[in-house]
Amino acid sequence: MDLRFWWVPNKKISLESIMGYVERSPRRIHFATTHRKALRSVDDGSDVLAWLNLPFRDTVGAFVSHLTGISLYDKKAANGVCSPIKNSDQLDLVNSFIERFNEVVFLRDNLDLSVALSMNMEEDGSSRTELGECEYKVKYQGFGSDSEEFIKLKETLASRLDDLPFYKDADYICAVPSGHTFVADMIGSLDDWKDKDISEHVYWTEKTSDIKNAETYHDKLVALGSAGLEIEDVDLRGKVVVLVDDLYKSGLTMQFVAMKLKEAGASRVFGICLVKSLGK
Repeated sequence: MDLRFWWVPNKKISLESIMGYVERSPRRIHFATTHRKALRSVDDGSDVLAWLNLPFRDTVGAFVSHLTGISLYDKKAANGVCSPIKNSDQLDLVNSFIERFNEVVFLRDNLDLSVALSMNMEEDGSSRTELGECEYKVKYQGFGSDSEEFIKLKETLASRLDDLPFYKDADYICAVPSGHTFVADMIGSLDDWKDKDISEHVYWTEKTSDIKNAETYHDKLVALGSAGLEIEDVDLRGKVVVLVDDLYKSGLTMQFVAMKLKEAGASRVFGICLVKSLGK
């Protein structure tokens, strides 16, 4: 057993399990907005100073346990998980954790770990976040690798890859194959990851507009299955792969690619997206 990934689950991915996850709600935890009250102080005469309450343990549980030593427990009378914070040292650790990852979006899906660097829109949907604006301009307005927007995305991605536990110990990194190549270009320009980049070895052979035009999740999975994802000239047996995409909506494509990476031998797949859309 690789002790570097002690806290990280090893999920099996299938078409059925992908469908199961996309139908769940909620699917994200974001301490800066929707979960700003996840940690609540109590003064009820008990030995508990505060409670940490979260809607699920996927992804966030591994980070919390690894960095604070605090365990999350399934709630008996409700959905989600919680942890009683019983002393000031624990309280400081949890507050530091929330401050450190305040903008990170923790995601619940089939990947062993899954995050986004930021939401793409402000909470009320009225405007884009800073990274959301950068992603939009680079993807749709052709802002290139010398633009401030591209550099901001790249530097934030590099910083998080270095800061996130488990991710920095991965064997490989790979962009989700796409007609928009800026994510692959971004990965290729990261000095610490160049020798781990396998993006050119993972590609579609038959991808068409049917995937974008699919009306249901089931239809999109069928279209992805017909798109001919090829993984060649790379040995993934027992390896840990970081899979990178730009915008996380349903997460279907990322989960499908992760499934194929695991079928090719990868032991774990960690996802990281530049931004997460509003929604579940």
